[in-house]
Amino acid sequence: MAQQEEADEKADNATHGREIKADNRRRRARIPTAIQQLLPNPVPIHHLGLFRDKATLSAVEYYNNLPYREPSAPPSDLTILLDPIIATGATACAAIDTLRDWGTKKIVMISVLGSMPGLIRAAEEWGKSVEIWVGAVDEECDGNGMIKPGLGDVGDRLFMAIGK
Repeated sequence: MAQQEEADEKADNATHGREIKADNRRRRARIPTAIQQLLPNPVPIHHLGLFRDKATLSAVEYYNNLPYREPSAPPSDLTILLDPIIATGATACAAIDTLRDWGTKKIVMISVLGSMPGLIRAAEEWGKSVEIWVGAVDEECDGNGMIKPGLGDVGDRLFMAIGK
């Protein structure tokens, strides 16, 4: 843990306002490491923990470690938001709103798979300040908010929580 804190501190000093964020801690456990390897300089990683309520399909925040930012502090120029699956777009929109309120100027959202309605919803949340990169697009979600045909609940699969 101390090594990660030291790396984050070095990255804070080296990035001058560029930061990388990660959306859902449970689902994207390995994605930040892969993205860090693609960037020319290391950047700090901050976590937003969001899940979609299965009954209402609305986003619920359970964790946020974005650093406190003085209102007079300059905003972050770019935030990279990582979320492997964008189904209904609810958690993506909640993360975008949180980061906008936190003071970022632009968000690049990276996702492995998204549904067309969820991607449209996320893209429209903050207009030209959000850019979405997605590996594959499925056309729709079912009544439970799961992408069709999709992959199922990625978080449940990663953490062997199926049926809990």
